[in-house]
Amino acid sequence: MTPRLSSRTAFVLFIVLVVVAFAQAVWWIVFMAMLVDEKVDIARDLGAPADIVQTIHEQEVRRQIMVGLEGCFFLILLLVGAWLIYRSLVKAEQLKSHQENFIMAVTHELKTPLASMLVSLDSLASPRIADDRKRELIPRMKEDVRRLERIVNNVLEAGRLGRSQEALHREVTDLSSLVEKLIARVSTVSTRLPLTVDKNIEPGVVVMADPQELSRAVEAVLENSLKYHDEKVIHIAVSLSREGGHAVLSISDRGIGLTRQDCEAVFERFYRVGNELTRRSSGTGLGLYLAREVIRAHKGTITAHSDGVGTGTTFKIMLKAGVEA
Repeated sequence: MTPRLSSRTAFVLFIVLVVVAFAQAVWWIVFMAMLVDEKVDIARDLGAPADIVQTIHEQEVRRQIMVGLEGCFFLILLLVGAWLIYRSLVKAEQLKSHQENFIMAVTHELKTPLASMLVSLDSLASPRIADDRKRELIPRMKEDVRRLERIVNNVLEAGRLGRSQEALHREVTDLSSLVEKLIARVSTVSTRLPLTVDKNIEPGVVVMADPQELSRAVEAVLENSLKYHDEKVIHIAVSLSREGGHAVLSISDRGIGLTRQDCEAVFERFYRVGNELTRRSSGTGLGLYLAREVIRAHKGTITAHSDGVGTGTTFKIMLKAGVEA
């Protein structure tokens, strides 16, 4: 189930209701002022003294204004409450939708390597398959096992981060070397399309970090750039430099790109761009979430920028440079 109103439409509706409430309050005050005038006229026609008529007029005006403002205040209070309830319902529906997508994605991600391994095992057991062909299956099976391991580790890590903030094991980390190793590792990943990686890595960029956790974050961004491509060649550009006391790592691709809303949402847990039923790329919606949590734990920032769908995406990670924590 998806929300019937977008947040922007609901906000516009809320503003309209507030304006209507104020208009009704103004009308109420004017209407009651007319009644006050009628009461004053009646008192004057009955021959009441001028000071008594003036007192009646002032009392009625204060009473009607107070009643009108109280009604307006409680109406606005009611609208604000309705708005907050609506926002809570929208967030609950979005979380439910993300969790459903996650279950579908994980199911698919687990079934694919398992099916591949089952076929490979059947081939290994078959006497009709040549030994050379059987040996070729072993690397493929290892890759399927590593894929399953990554999925399980991501799910476990997401659960751990959701329960507690485990302390990092910070140490002096050569970020330049770390990024170089990760690029080399990603470059060996088997893809359906040719892969080119342009890199501009400033040597000797050092940060205080947990190298294992930081590797997990950077690798998640690199793998994300590999998955979401829309060309005949996968092209990734990686740069690392020191800028104003910070280590700035930029990872760009020429993939499917993101909308402005997706640039923020891609870091949410279970979030994936597009429809789960028609999506071609693999993933569980946890990689970038874990990357953001790791970078935040290092007191750094990670952002995504895209000029729109079909224009590629650039992820930028900023960490404090140097050996001081």
